[in-house]
Amino acid sequence: FVLDTTSKMISDGRILIIGRDITEKIKNQELVVKERDLSNSIINSLPGIFYLHNKAGQLLRWNTNLESISGYASNEIETMDPRIFFKPSDRVRMSEEAAKVFANGWGDSEAIIVSKDGSEIPFYINGYLLNYEDQPCIIAVCIDISEKRNREKLLQQSYTDIRELASHLTSIRDEERKRISREIHDELGQKLTAIKMDVGWIFEKGGDLNQVTKENLSNIISLLNDGNESVRRILTELRPAVLHERNLIEALKNQNVSFIQTAKISLTFTHNFTDVEIPEAVADCIFRVYQESLTNIMRYAEASKVACDISIKGNNLSVIITDNGKGFSLTDTSVKKRFGILGMKERLYNQGGLLDIQSIIGKGTTISFSIPFSTEKNI
Repeated sequence: FVLDTTSKMISDGRILIIGRDITEKIKNQELVVKERDLSNSIINSLPGIFYLHNKAGQLLRWNTNLESISGYASNEIETMDPRIFFKPSDRVRMSEEAAKVFANGWGDSEAIIVSKDGSEIPFYINGYLLNYEDQPCIIAVCIDISEKRNREKLLQQSYTDIRELASHLTSIRDEERKRISREIHDELGQKLTAIKMDVGWIFEKGGDLNQVTKENLSNIISLLNDGNESVRRILTELRPAVLHERNLIEALKNQNVSFIQTAKISLTFTHNFTDVEIPEAVADCIFRVYQESLTNIMRYAEASKVACDISIKGNNLSVIITDNGKGFSLTDTSVKKRFGILGMKERLYNQGGLLDIQSIIGKGTTISFSIPFSTEKNI
C-alpha cells in the first residue's frame, strides 16, 4: 500500500508523524489517466474533426484532426470560440444550430470550415448534448464531405449537359422538319400540281378520247387531289404555314380541326387574344406541346370531350387542356408515356416554361403549361 505522511514537532520535543493510506487514491488517479488516454486515443482515431464545448463557447476537448485540418496549434485553439472555425457567412446559422442542440439534445447541419491559411472544406456536422464536468456541453463530430460535394457537382453538370443535349436535339429536329417541309412543298407539291394541270388539260382538250380513258383521267385527277391534300396535311404536321407566320391561334385552330376529324372527339377552344406577335421559338414550343397533348388524348384517354384554353395572363402565356377520359396514375412508369411527358417538359424548360399534369383515374386529365411572355399590345 501507499502512505501519505506528514510530520510535526510538538512542544515537548517529540515528533508527531501522521500516515494516511492513499493506495486507493493513487489507483483512482491512475485509472483517470488511463481513461483519459483511452478517450484521447479514441477521439484522435476518428476520421473527421471532434470537439467539445460548453454553453459559453469554450472549447474543452478536441482531437488532433482539428489542429491538422484547421492549421491552428493547441494553445491557439484553447482560447478560440468554435464559431471562428466556420466561414463568416455560416457563423450566425451555426450559433442558431448550437442553440437548438442545447434545447433539443441533438442536431445536424452542413457548413464550411475555414483553415488558418484560408482553405475552405465542407463538413457534415452532428452535434449531441451531454453533461461534462458538471455542465451541459455539445460534442460535435464533423465529417469531410468534399467528395460528396464533388460528386453532386459532377451529377449536376451531367444533368445540365443532358438537358443541353436534349435541347440541341430538339432544335435539330425542328430545323429538319422545316427543311423537309420546304422540300415537300417545293418539290412534291409543285410537281403534283403540275401533273394535275397537265392531266386536266388532256381531259378537257382530248375530245376524241373514249369514255374509259376519260374515266381513268378523272380518277387520276381525283388521286392527285387526294395527293395534294395529303401533302398539305403532312406540311401542317411538319411546319404549319400559319405558325411560320407567327399566328399561333390559327395554327392551334387548324390542329383542333385535324384532331376532331381524326379522333372523332368533341373539342371546345377558347382564347383571350388573336393578333399578338409571339416570338417564333415560343410559338413553336406552345404548338408542339399542344399537339403532343392532343395526340396523347387521342391515343390513350378514351375521352369524348376536350376543352382547351390559351390566354395571356400577366407575364405568362398559358394553356390548359382538360379531357373527360379514363385518366391515369401519375406514378405510372410506362416508358412510352414517360418519354412523351419528358419531351413536353424539356421543350417548355428550354423556353423557361413549366408543365403540370393532374389526373384522376376514371375522371380525366388536366394538362397545364405556361411560358414567360409579355407584350405591350392590347389583347
